[in-house]
Amino acid sequence: MIRPWWWLDLRRLLILGSIVGFCLAWPGPDIVAKHPTPSTTPQVLSESSPQTQPPTGRSEIELMRYYSDRLLSTVHWSLGVLVTVAAILVTFGWFVNFHLYDRDNESLSNELKAQVKLETTEAHARIDAAVATRLTAIEAKVETSVNSAIQMLDARLDTRFTTLERAMAKLEYDLKAESAERWCREGVGSNALRDYRQMLEIAMRIGWDFLIAQALDEMHRVLKLIAAGDFGRAPDAQDLGFLVSVLGKVPEKYSVVSDAIRELLTTLRSR
Repeated sequence: MIRPWWWLDLRRLLILGSIVGFCLAWPGPDIVAKHPTPSTTPQVLSESSPQTQPPTGRSEIELMRYYSDRLLSTVHWSLGVLVTVAAILVTFGWFVNFHLYDRDNESLSNELKAQVKLETTEAHARIDAAVATRLTAIEAKVETSVNSAIQMLDARLDTRFTTLERAMAKLEYDLKAESAERWCREGVGSNALRDYRQMLEIAMRIGWDFLIAQALDEMHRVLKLIAAGDFGRAPDAQDLGFLVSVLGKVPEKYSVVSDAIRELLTTLRSR
């Protein structure tokens, strides 16, 4: 068992107190002179020396009583000193231990606070990293979903716009067809030819082959009637120029009808 440092000092003080008590209990020269010890050497009495009375034990009793009192006084003083020193050492040890306890307590508290702060910081860092990773994954997923939704919406909108555009173009085409038929009934071939040209442009814009073929056939029929002189006056130079420009955009698969229309236009120009 490891004893505290003040335990050795207490032992030293006990030894020192014992030595001091022994020194105090030892009689001084004045006491010895006042109370001489009886001698054990036999004394020879001469005949001429006067006869003395035998010694009494009173002086020895007084000397022993003095020694006893002195020894008790020394013991009392030694015990008082030892008790005082022990009390001082106990008080000092308590004081030192109290301050050491406070210092250790404060040091331990600071160490625990630093450890908790470090672990809290590391935990926050791990949580932030996990949250950042999770947010990145969520953002990527949301972005992918949003892009897919946008693409689907764009496709649907394009389909709707295409459908709407085709419906509006078909409505415009039908209106032009009614107008052309009305001009045909009234015998104004140049106006009917202008409507058919516009019908061809609409049909090529929306890419409907049936309507393209129908517009070309109607243009060829009207030009034939105009060339025969049975369908009013011939179209002017501006209308003929527009017709030639539109025929240049007609697909190659309609070359038979478009070539026939060009021949009729050449005939009308030569007049």
